[in-house]
Amino acid sequence: MKKKTREKMIVAITIFIILIFVIGFIPTILLF
Repeated sequence: MKKKTREKMIVAITIFIILIFVIGFIPTILLF
């Protein structure tokens, strides 16, 4: 149980970081 919960958290954090990267990157692409 604990390992699966930790895996889900890692996946959620990874998706969150990717979303932040995409949201931060889109304005940069639009500006140039």
